[in-house]
Amino acid sequence: MSKQKKRETGVTDMEQQYWERFTQTGKVEDYLCYKGMEICRKILNRYGDEKRESGHFSDGDDSVSHASGRV
Repeated sequence: MSKQKKRETGVTDMEQQYWERFTQTGKVEDYLCYKGMEICRKILNRYGDEKRESGHFSDGDDSVSHASGRV
C-alpha cells in the first residue's frame, strides 16, 4: 500500500478525489465519504502523535490478556 501524498493543505490526493466527486454529483453520500476520509486522517494523525510521545505501541486495550490473567 502506498502512502497518500499530502498537499500543502494537509489534504491527500484521495481526499481530493472524493471532494471532486462530491462537487460533480452533489450527492450527500459522496460528501459523507469525503468527510469520512477527513475524519479518518485526523484520527490517524492524532493516534500517531500519541504513539510517538508515549514510546510504545499499545493502546491499553489488549484482547489477549486481562488484569485477572485469564484469557
